[in-house]
Amino acid sequence: MALTNTDRKIVHDGNGATTIFPFSFPVLDAAHLSVLLTDGGDVETTLSPSLYGVTGIGTLTGGAVTYPLAGSPLAAGSKLTIVRTVPLSQTTVLSNQDGYYPEVVERRFDLVYMKMQEFSEQLSRVVLGSISDPATEQDNLALIQSLQARLGGFDKLTTAGDLLTHDGTSYQRLARGGTGQYLAVNGGALGWVTQPLPHGTISGLGGVWASTTSITVNAGRTYDNTRLNYLALASALTKTMAPWAAGTAAGGLADAGAIANNATYHFHLMRRPDTGTVDICFSANVTTPPTGGSNPVPAAYTQFRRIFSARTNGSGQWLAFVQLGDFFWITQTLDFSASGTSAITLRALSVPAGIVVLPILTPYGNSVNNNSSNLLVAPASNSSVSQTAMITNNGNTSQVVSLNSQFIGPPTNTSAQIYMAVPTIGTQLVVYTNGWVDRRGQDEV
Repeated sequence: MALTNTDRKIVHDGNGATTIFPFSFPVLDAAHLSVLLTDGGDVETTLSPSLYGVTGIGTLTGGAVTYPLAGSPLAAGSKLTIVRTVPLSQTTVLSNQDGYYPEVVERRFDLVYMKMQEFSEQLSRVVLGSISDPATEQDNLALIQSLQARLGGFDKLTTAGDLLTHDGTSYQRLARGGTGQYLAVNGGALGWVTQPLPHGTISGLGGVWASTTSITVNAGRTYDNTRLNYLALASALTKTMAPWAAGTAAGGLADAGAIANNATYHFHLMRRPDTGTVDICFSANVTTPPTGGSNPVPAAYTQFRRIFSARTNGSGQWLAFVQLGDFFWITQTLDFSASGTSAITLRALSVPAGIVVLPILTPYGNSVNNNSSNLLVAPASNSSVSQTAMITNNGNTSQVVSLNSQFIGPPTNTSAQIYMAVPTIGTQLVVYTNGWVDRRGQDEV
């Protein structure tokens, strides 16, 4: 026969109704036909000929397979593959000076070309390298060998989302990543990476005053002080005032010795690169808590980022605060009181030391008998950039006028001070501190 059809297989999808599955390629012998069932889990099984019926064997136009012979039709999600596989053996013998039968010779040619079609179809399912690259053959061989399952067959990385990668030495299985992750080079190999933040950003990681002896840090993520290493705290951790220990409801003090009175401590998110462990500590050091030696934090922790700061009272206990992003509110504290005028001078406030913050202030003053109260404030870095924070005016010699307001003051220095001046005063002028704004390093590059 003329062999014009180059197909040698067809795949049918089950639909819960069909039981007759046609094929359009010639099959010369029933032994050359195989029927494979693939279930919903992609497990393939070669069916015994006793489980199906077939018509069209020996015809040029193909035939049909009936499956199943009894029972329910092939379910949706399953597949039936009909494939022709001819043997590699050649059993025809042509004797010298014997009769010539063209159909015998032609049948042998048909089988030869059917085998070539079989090889062609199989090669179409193979990844081929560049024909000009001599290393491709060995690379492909190494790939095939690395994917062999222990008990035979081919390891298809059947877990949904698995990938095959190479780390420069061998092929590796890369399990699927999590929601929001993307592929990137992580060291020498490909890996899943969480969407990065702009380098200065702190997402989450807010502090919660739990008691006078413990503070909780909420989950979140940021970069370390170098802006090169990504740090992520998966769940909230509560730290007590005891020397640092790993995990929640454990100590957080990174410094040797006891908690100091009336002091500022800086809370740090930290990570050890050798294990990827992330934890929280607090220290009097603004940038890098002490590690190793007699200090409780192991030296293996090398990546740090200050995430907020807190203060202790005269008994070495945490002063209460409420944090919302960069804003911190505390119990209103009287920090300045004047009964007379004063030149511009640095004044201390109840805000963290060691860092620059914007204090949240409430001034109060009065004017009486034509004497007004006037408060000027300026950044600790430059006393000449002063602004009027409050002024009261009264032209009535027998009337008292009072003023009470709240505003965000100028930047402090690392000693928690700003400049204040009282050019004029009635009978009283006071300044209360209500909290502060701490950018927590987000403006640094």
